[in-house]
Order: sequence, then structure tokens, then C-alpha cells
Amino acid sequence: MKPDIDKQLGNAKPGDILLFHRAQGINRIITAFSRSRYYHVGIYAGGYYVVESRPTGVQRRDLRIPGSGQWFRVIPMPSEHGQPALEWAKAQIGDGYAVFSVFGLIFGRLLRRFEINIRQRDKFSCGELVVKAFAHAGVSLFPSREAEVVAPWDFVKLLPKKHRDKPRF
Repeated sequence: MKPDIDKQLGNAKPGDILLFHRAQGINRIITAFSRSRYYHVGIYAGGYYVVESRPTGVQRRDLRIPGSGQWFRVIPMPSEHGQPALEWAKAQIGDGYAVFSVFGLIFGRLLRRFEINIRQRDKFSCGELVVKAFAHAGVSLFPSREAEVVAPWDFVKLLPKKHRDKPRF
């Protein structure tokens, strides 16, 4: 079944958060470790675009490109914060992907008692990019957590209740 991008976007505004589900390929590893259907997060850039951090780095991606993550939920954000967060995220386009941070998230999830915080200068995991963008806009999405340890499954608590995962751990 092909996703209806327009229907998913609904009333989304630039600066809203997109939380991706229905992982394919290697992204299924993330859902297996996290026990969440949500595996990726980015910031809606208007039109059919998202600003996100992927293994190829921080980029602006067209949501209509098949096979690149087209199933998502929208987390509405106030425009006074969403737009500045988007602008900061766009300024990071071309920066690298925080590979070691992602491994830290996975190992931290396996060990359950530990948060493994690996900082990589000018490199971002997807969750880290979104958290830092909103921090630059004056919003602390997860006040008790370092940006480097925030993962896509953490954003579930920002979703409307009907789209949240049932806890499995």
C-alpha cells in the first residue's frame, strides 16, 4: 500500500515534527531494539520536504521519493518555536551523521540502566538534530535528557495519545 503523503501531512506547518514508522530494510534493526514502531524523526520544512539527519548526513529530503521513509505522524509545534527550529536545522544541512551516537543509543537500550552519551562535533543523530533545533528556538523538548541520548522512540510521548505505542518494556 502506498502512503498518502497529503493525508498524513494534514494541517502540518513548517516546523512541526515528523515521527516516522513502518521501518523498512536496515531501519528494522532500530525498531527491534527499541520495541517501538517509530524509528526516525525530522522537522517538516513545508511542501513535501523534511529536514533530517540520516546516514548520509543532515539533508532536506523529498517525502515523495519511494523507499526513503514515507510513513509518519505529525507532532504539531507552536509556530513561534517551530519556524526558528526549522531555520536552525536548515543551517546544519551538510553536517555529518553521528554514527557513534546511534550505536550508543542502541547499546544503552540493550543495557537498559545506562545512557551512553557520545558527542560528535558537527554530527547529529536524527533525534539529536530535532532536540538541538528546538533548544535553539527556546524549547526544551526533553528537559531531563541530553540531546545526544534522545532517540526517535522518545518522541512518542509528544504524539497525540491515539498514536502512541503501548509500552512493551
